[in-house]
Amino acid sequence: MRWNPEPYFAIADAVAVLLQPQAEVVVHDLDQDVILHIAGAFSKRRAGDPALNETADLKPFAGPVIGPYAKTNYDGRALKSVSVSIAGHDGSPAGLLCINLDVSALAQAHAMLERLMLMPAATAPRAEHLFPADWREQINAQIAEFLSQRSASLAGLTTADLIALTAVLDSRGFFSIRKAADHIATALGVSRATLYKRLAAARSSNR
Repeated sequence: MRWNPEPYFAIADAVAVLLQPQAEVVVHDLDQDVILHIAGAFSKRRAGDPALNETADLKPFAGPVIGPYAKTNYDGRALKSVSVSIAGHDGSPAGLLCINLDVSALAQAHAMLERLMLMPAATAPRAEHLFPADWREQINAQIAEFLSQRSASLAGLTTADLIALTAVLDSRGFFSIRKAADHIATALGVSRATLYKRLAAARSSNR
């Protein structure tokens, strides 16, 4: 044999233990075209099975690391794989260490998150239109519109901006609604006292 594969068996075992049960790690001998060692097996292959690899397959790759590339397990699970070409004593590829990572559960979770995060179309009715009596939603929408117009966040608003926002909310009549001031103060992250100081400043500037 043109190389010593045994040190790679321990590496395969370590990677498989670290990523179990998602990783299968295989050590191939290219000369004999055989699997020498397999850790965390989920592909129903065993040591001694044909490796089905040829040294010629490695020629297109410029470096020792091949991939990552996509594979499919026998049961249809999606795998993300990477291989490392191991040089023999003469410098040519003699072995191959392959890590196959089962990403099927991650792919399903990713697809579910995409569906959950999909926002309604711009033409879909908004909550403030569906529930016009919900003044909390109307206040939230007004604050969001103010921030959008300025391409800003609440944390990035200046004192003058916050007074202007308070003036907008006041012009919509929200401060005449019972307990609305509490909601506005909470939404803006300020105390009621601070909110009413800004309201006084807004009303004073509008006189």
